[in-house]
Amino acid sequence: MIFNLGGKVVNTYLLSSADGYILIDTGYESDFPHFQKSSPN
Repeated sequence: MIFNLGGKVVNTYLLSSADGYILIDTGYESDFPHFQKSSPN
């Protein structure tokens, strides 16, 4: 499954795999708080 965690200007994706998750972060450092709120637990 692919989660698009979004962002103000760019996208951040979280992909689930058999071993856990893979994060593809194309955002800026200032977007990290938004990422933390959007990420599944």
